[in-house]
Amino acid sequence: MEQGRKGPAIGIDLGTAYTRVALFDGRSFQMIPDDHGNPAMPSYVAFTDSGVLVGAAAKNQAMQNPTNTIFDVIRLIGRRYSHPSIRNDIRLWPFKVIASQNDSVLVEISWEGKLWQFTPVEICPMILTQIKMNTEKNLGVTIADAVITVPVCFNYEQRKAIKEAGMIAGFNVMQLVSASSASALFYSSDSQSKISSLLTNIFARSISKSEVEDYNLFIFDLGAGTLDVSLITLQKDVCIVRATAGNVHLGGSDFDNNMVVTK
Repeated sequence: MEQGRKGPAIGIDLGTAYTRVALFDGRSFQMIPDDHGNPAMPSYVAFTDSGVLVGAAAKNQAMQNPTNTIFDVIRLIGRRYSHPSIRNDIRLWPFKVIASQNDSVLVEISWEGKLWQFTPVEICPMILTQIKMNTEKNLGVTIADAVITVPVCFNYEQRKAIKEAGMIAGFNVMQLVSASSASALFYSSDSQSKISSLLTNIFARSISKSEVEDYNLFIFDLGAGTLDVSLITLQKDVCIVRATAGNVHLGGSDFDNNMVVTK
């Protein structure tokens, strides 16, 4: 494919710990690796003597540069400093989080001999820009359009901030999709065939398309920092979201933190 030619829309799963990207070519999903060839890119940004690092390079040096390595940006974006979740998380982060004059969140670092302050909406585009660069390099086309997942419990301000971050990174953000609902979309195309295959695997017996009518699917998406759940009804050509719920402080990293004794 010729570089500079407009490519397809991509789907970005912007996670607390890792970010993934994929595209659908009409027949199957293709996962796009990061610049290290991994299927998921760490959602890390680091400010170092050699410049700004994003992804695996940033995470790999985090132990040596903890105060200038930013992560968990999903938990910061769209929040006020006075929000209880921010106050609780500050004690776990090695980097410094402060309040602006209007109570918004700022990340303060010491870099290149100066004090720098960044908003989460400035940090998040660094991750998305790296995703864009990796995808364009892999596909050989220019990527403009994207659909981005968000935790189901995100409010209007948080969703607005994610969309703004995507625009800063150079994307036309076509839609924001709840993470667990996005998982169900895989089954909504040719749903009867996929559901019958799924049920065959569950019940270990052959199930035909004619046996499949409406089917309720419970999506349980447990990530590194967020739990998202959705109740989906799959019909012949329709995917209906019946209910959603989530918690941005109920993931693998929270299990780790709760097992560590802190003063």
